[in-house]
Amino acid sequence: MKFHLDKEQIAKLEPWCEEQDRIVYERQLALEPGDPIGELAKELGGPYYGAIGGALTYCFSPTSLGTVVKVKHAGTGAILDLSDYDSW
Repeated sequence: MKFHLDKEQIAKLEPWCEEQDRIVYERQLALEPGDPIGELAKELGGPYYGAIGGALTYCFSPTSLGTVVKVKHAGTGAILDLSDYDSW
């Protein structure tokens, strides 16, 4: 089974990701001086998510009406619903 995001979903996802990254970055910069995560964030000039990244988890749930599409940001816990309910 193969899942994908359409252009409209990507257009909603990108600014949301940028906002979540900004939140995580600000939290990391506010860590105690010398904290390794804060230091890595400063060095990168953006949020640090570990050696392999992986800040986003995509969840595709096929139903009899359509596919529910949600994205969870590991750094903030926020969830974005990208489902196109109008097309069901």
